[in-house]
Amino acid sequence: MDAVTIFALVVTLLLAFYVHWRIYMKKYRLGLPGPEPLPFIGTMHHFMKYDDVTFFDFLLGNQRKFGKIVMSVALGLYNPQRFIFLHDPELIKHYLQTNFKNYIRHTGNHRFHTLFGSGIFIANGAHWKKQRQTARPLFTPHSLQEVHEVFVQRGEKVLQILDEARTSGEPIDVQNVFMRYTLDSIGEVGFGYNIDSLSKPVAFSQAFDRAQAIADKNNRNPFLRAFPDAEFDKCVTVMRSFTKEIIDKRKEDTNLAERKDMLSRFMLARDPDTDEPLSDELLIDILLNFFIAGRDTTAILLTWTFYMLMENPDVQAKLVAEIDSQLKGEAPTWEKLKELKYLRKVLDETLRLYPSVPVDGRTAVEEDVLPNGIRVPPGTALLYSPYVLGRMEEYWDEPLRFNPDRWDKPLKHPFLFVSFHAGPQTCLGRPLAYQEAETMVCLILQRYTFSLVPGHVVVPMKAIVMPAKNGLKVHVHKRKDIKA
Repeated sequence: MDAVTIFALVVTLLLAFYVHWRIYMKKYRLGLPGPEPLPFIGTMHHFMKYDDVTFFDFLLGNQRKFGKIVMSVALGLYNPQRFIFLHDPELIKHYLQTNFKNYIRHTGNHRFHTLFGSGIFIANGAHWKKQRQTARPLFTPHSLQEVHEVFVQRGEKVLQILDEARTSGEPIDVQNVFMRYTLDSIGEVGFGYNIDSLSKPVAFSQAFDRAQAIADKNNRNPFLRAFPDAEFDKCVTVMRSFTKEIIDKRKEDTNLAERKDMLSRFMLARDPDTDEPLSDELLIDILLNFFIAGRDTTAILLTWTFYMLMENPDVQAKLVAEIDSQLKGEAPTWEKLKELKYLRKVLDETLRLYPSVPVDGRTAVEEDVLPNGIRVPPGTALLYSPYVLGRMEEYWDEPLRFNPDRWDKPLKHPFLFVSFHAGPQTCLGRPLAYQEAETMVCLILQRYTFSLVPGHVVVPMKAIVMPAKNGLKVHVHKRKDIKA
């Protein structure tokens, strides 16, 4: 055969293969809408086109283009993993609650496993249940009341930092301050350890931020997982060494059984598989998981809350009036926080638009059928985005408007607001997060107001969590009477 004939044959075979693959893939995608896949790389090229900021435009764009159900597929020519984004609250309820036992946490990203190990974020079955049961006593009303003074004391340190910035007139990144506040708080409340990052630099914090960002980027661009990442490995080493120091110090305590903090409870716990004490490696995994839950989520909530207050001075004026009326200049007590109804609505409205965890989901163990008749084969990942749910016009009146008073009315569906997850795996720390955030908001607004540094761009960043990419840089001012 001459060259032309060979070329024509090759083209014909390739076309035949592509047509066959397209027919197969249409069936494999269960007839669901979504971005068009390509052979070998699936729909990953659509994900890789977006960075950690524009990824949210991609999520919103897919929902608006394809609807409440969006199918994507991973790398692989045949039988790649399916990813279905679901933004129908009834379907979300099905796999987070109704048929919860059929869905587990699962990831093919080995850097997530390196980062979280066997901790509660990716644990399943008996290990998940044991960790949850061991941590639960920390979140009872009695325990929350006992630890409240820790939030006030750490909050007073934040006020000192803010006052120094006010006096100097220099801008300050309050997101960074909030991260240090919540890190010190979870260190004391959860682990009985004084990290004191509000007074001195702690390498753990920066390493934690970078490791999360790298792991999430690897999730959106799976090709990166095939290559070593020295920065990621260094960050994980810093984090695990820091956590190991906390554990080693606690081992010196001869009264371990009398302590009530979470670390001590886990050091006294038994492995559900072996009935042996938990290994140091597992304790490190557990602590790192609770660090991210206790530090990042609440700090990010505080960051977006103050950004929204700066953008909505009428809301801030109404909130200040409530705080002044209820607290009368005194530090917030655990009991008094319950009276601040508008403050809770402000926090919920912030979480609706800027959820601390923007994407979450589960993977099917066995075949399932959703309430709308869609078949879910084993190994299919079902995902949802609180960020997208909070911006859907079908569920919210004027969804982009920051309106805390919308929370006076019941939700159109209870699974519309899933910023703390939902079902049996609803975040244990939800009441603690509200308490910590409410305390900090009250302490600040009793004394100060913020104004955004001119030209500073505030945009959400897609990591495992959703911080402001460039921080929240503000000027601090002594509070005057705020008028709407």
